Amino acid sequence: MSSAIAINQNRSSSPQATANGKGGVFRSTKNFQLLLEPRRRTASWVLRANAPSFVTKDLISEILDLQKIFSSPRFSIFEQRILRSNVPGIFSLGGDLAFFKSCVQSGDDEALLDYAMKSGEVIASNVESFRLHKQLTVCVVQGEAQGGGFELALSSHVLIAERGTCFGFPEPLFGLFPGMGAEPLLETRIGAKKSKAILGAARRWTAEQLFDMGVIDFLAEPGQGLAATNALISTIGEKEREFYGRRFELLAVERIRSEVSVWANQAMKLSSKNFRTIDLILKAQSSAANRRRVAARG
Repeated sequence: MSSAIAINQNRSSSPQATANGKGGVFRSTKNFQLLLEPRRRTASWVLRANAPSFVTKDLISEILDLQKIFSSPRFSIFEQRILRSNVPGIFSLGGDLAFFKSCVQSGDDEALLDYAMKSGEVIASNVESFRLHKQLTVCVVQGEAQGGGFELALSSHVLIAERGTCFGFPEPLFGLFPGMGAEPLLETRIGAKKSKAILGAARRWTAEQLFDMGVIDFLAEPGQGLAATNALISTIGEKEREFYGRRFELLAVERIRSEVSVWANQAMKLSSKNFRTIDLILKAQSSAANRRRVAARG
């Protein structure tokens, strides 16, 4: 059930809360701005503009803490959880490649496995949120989504992306595979045959291409991702909500956890040639992130 949305108007462990003047409350964490809107039964998790552009250990821990908080009875009023990023031009560039490299070179397989297992739990929690807590997760991609960032987006019940954004799995370039649930998550959306074409390509896919393949549920015009999300939240009916919420009911989360272990074991066998490729990717990521931040300030 994919739909194109084109909207031509704009819409908009925690310290002190502040009202936003529209029936919502802001709360801040280290890397997220949270907008809680009880009237709409919606909570938005917005990655801060100065947050890491890739998935660090601290960011994983913070997301796990938020998932635990929002699955508690105190927050059961929230029927929708929206995830998006204010990092200029970036949703997430994926895993912390520098950390991966450090773990492999130092032989610290326990640290790498811990990182991988916690990443897998983030994905599993997203997948299970509707079945366990009747919370629909909505991901809004308004910038680059690569590797683990792409997997995080895929683990949401509803995936909205703006035209012109790009997605991909660079892992095959340096001897790995997307190990945080990409295969079962994609198979749930588009079947095994199409999934393999994406997983093995090591290329960038546009939002338009993935929408046509059925990976993305709603396609928004550039700059209109948030408006498209607001429109969806305002109009979604119970049948449509159940349709998306039950998307993963046949997906065994143990499959995600087992793939994580295989990924971590394979990562520990990366070679110096693989590291050279990782270094090139890190350099390209850093340059791209700096350009986007400069462009956003200007």
